Amino acid sequence: MTINCYREFARAALRAPAGFPQPTNTWTVAPSFYLRTVIEDTGEPIPTEIVAAIRRVFAKSVPELSGGRLAMAAFETGTEPRPEQEGWVT
Repeated sequence: MTINCYREFARAALRAPAGFPQPTNTWTVAPSFYLRTVIEDTGEPIPTEIVAAIRRVFAKSVPELSGGRLAMAAFETGTEPRPEQEGWVT
């Protein structure tokens, strides 16, 4: 992973003012993921093979991003947005 990619992903550099990326937040518990399975603008469903590929990427990435300390705790899908919740990435 390149430094620029890491800054954009982990430190929200694309949304931060120039030169002021967000501090890195460390996972203290295994993260859970919720994926909304419809495209927000059109309401079209995301194909199941795409959802399965995203799940595989998340499951593989958590150990890589946590130095092997954590694994994905849960992966859930649905059509409705979810409010922010501790321990969940939506």
